[in-house]
Amino acid sequence: MWINFLIPILLFLFQGEPQKITVSYAALSCSCAQWKMPDGEHIYLERANAKLPDAHTLWDGENLPLVVAVTGTFRNKPGWPKGLKFKGNPEPAKVFVYDKIETLQP
Repeated sequence: MWINFLIPILLFLFQGEPQKITVSYAALSCSCAQWKMPDGEHIYLERANAKLPDAHTLWDGENLPLVVAVTGTFRNKPGWPKGLKFKGNPEPAKVFVYDKIETLQP
């Protein structure tokens, strides 16, 4: 049906222009959004494809702050990143889907 073809196109159009944001890893002990924006809001990161580095595997468990710059778009509504496994029931948050990632501070 043609509607199945049209829905992904409309979703892409409503997500807006790609943007570059800088976020730091919060290393919180909860099953929640671990990436902190400069304004203090916590978000999830999701890679656009499996060829990109997974932001959730970058922290070595010892050295903070971990700061990355990512380019992409926010999803239209709060949720959870695809493919990320959680312990417990995390709250939904904004999800930023990135197609470029750069480590600024390990």
